[in-house]
Amino acid sequence: MKSIALAALLLTQVPPPTETKLGLWINGAQVGTGIQTERFLPEGNKSTVLTLEIRPEQNGSRVRQETTVDAKGRATRKIMEIVSGRSNRKLIIAELSATGANVTITENGKTSKQVVPVSDQVPTENPSEFWFRTTKPKVGEKAVYYGFDMSELRWRLEEVVYEGQKTLEFNSRKLSGHQLKVRDGIALVDDKGRPLLIRTPGVEMAMEPAP
Repeated sequence: MKSIALAALLLTQVPPPTETKLGLWINGAQVGTGIQTERFLPEGNKSTVLTLEIRPEQNGSRVRQETTVDAKGRATRKIMEIVSGRSNRKLIIAELSATGANVTITENGKTSKQVVPVSDQVPTENPSEFWFRTTKPKVGEKAVYYGFDMSELRWRLEEVVYEGQKTLEFNSRKLSGHQLKVRDGIALVDDKGRPLLIRTPGVEMAMEPAP
């Protein structure tokens, strides 16, 4: 009973999840919608789930990405699921540690596994996972780390830089928030860290306006 009471107490101390509705544009045309859900877990861990529906009216595809990080921002697990048409499904699960990624890939009923090592001497903690959630960075502050790329199945050196408060225009709307410089683009987030606009070459995601 004591352990159950402790678990219940921990749950009451965890902030409620945040949910953000997004639109997806490719080369200026809206092709889908998405929902990002961010949930804090006990012991300071955090789970982020992004689900995208792309051209659903044409039996397009659904992409689901989930990342779990520990209290230092180190990714411990990543999942990417891609469902195309009515039956094609690819599932990638990566269990991550300081020494590498144990990857399981399931596609068309077949499963394969591989190990992608990383040096335990390089940083894998990403403090920007908690920027504007539990900490506020200073302008110019950087997060430099090695992250596991689920599309290429390799470790990549990443850098996130806080560039300060900015106002950007998107589809005749003015969006104001905190601008982060990331690989190949920028992310504009609000005071709670929720994405207002993510802009990379040819692809944009923007928070949908309130009804």
